[in-house]
Amino acid sequence: MDVKSLLKRAAEMRQPAVALTDYGNLFGAVEFYSQALRMGIKPILGCEFYVCDDHTQRISDGPRGPRYAQLVLLARNQHGWKNLLKLVSSSYLDGFYYKPRIDKTMLRKWGQGLIGLSSGWHGEIEQYLQRNDPEMARHVALEYKDILNQDGQKECFFIELQRHGHSAQEETNRALIQLAHEIDIPLVASNNAHFIQREDFPALEAMLALASNRTIHDDVAGNFTPECYLRTYEEMSAIFEDVPEALENTVHIANRCNVDLRFGQYQLPDFETPDNIDLNTYMRQQAAKGVDDRWSAIIAGEPDAVRETYDQRLEFELGIIIQMGFPGYFLIVADFIKWAKNKEIPVGPGRG
Repeated sequence: MDVKSLLKRAAEMRQPAVALTDYGNLFGAVEFYSQALRMGIKPILGCEFYVCDDHTQRISDGPRGPRYAQLVLLARNQHGWKNLLKLVSSSYLDGFYYKPRIDKTMLRKWGQGLIGLSSGWHGEIEQYLQRNDPEMARHVALEYKDILNQDGQKECFFIELQRHGHSAQEETNRALIQLAHEIDIPLVASNNAHFIQREDFPALEAMLALASNRTIHDDVAGNFTPECYLRTYEEMSAIFEDVPEALENTVHIANRCNVDLRFGQYQLPDFETPDNIDLNTYMRQQAAKGVDDRWSAIIAGEPDAVRETYDQRLEFELGIIIQMGFPGYFLIVADFIKWAKNKEIPVGPGRG
């Protein structure tokens, strides 16, 4: 399901908001955000993370790798969006093993500004219930509640209900509803949408078969069913009529998620100058020193070189850089190139 098709269908259904929660990444977030705004739909930015006990451990029990629990995290505000970026980056750089992973230590560190959903069929709470271990399910639910309800915020963790036609899933849902009421965690209804229409299910099966080098007769769909499509409000209301609060909370969550991505603005870090010298002044000092340091080499290669000509050209170049507000950028690049040279790391002849 591509972003354009998703948003087109959501607009046809008059949905006020849509969340994109790809598995383990945010690759489609910017495209999704931009197109959603153009179509008058509120974009909710999120990710479905793979969760392990310890992201530093790399142990597999079989040739296909470990089975990780999943957790949906949505950015509630700008701080949450930055933390979402940190978690995704760290899941690849520090936690990758078969899949990009996070653990609860990372979540506790970067959990502010986020709303968590228990991830339905593949969530950690649900997996413990499927193993007939309600005590661990309760413990994990309270743990997520404690981690995400930070800074005095309430209701930042929701137990997620999904109904895709599995009899076992419905049994788990009954246990989830009971657990949520017992430990005062709100419910939310969702649908694990992987395609637009119910009729698209065979195409999903074919794609999964190709990806795993199997055939569609090998049960490649796993827990996916023809019900994993983008359901309408009326369809969701019908299948969750027994838990209206779970449906109401989808709107409640959408209203609370407000991220404003600004495009066309430079996001450069601040360059700290010695003794708080003005950035433009320090840029001129460093540039002049660079010419002084190289002047003997310039004269050796071009005996008739006139220093005034070089100074005039330098002043012209500096004027353009300062006018465009780029002294910090050039000083930052010069700083890491200087560091690289001092460490005998090769660098190219230009800024590229």
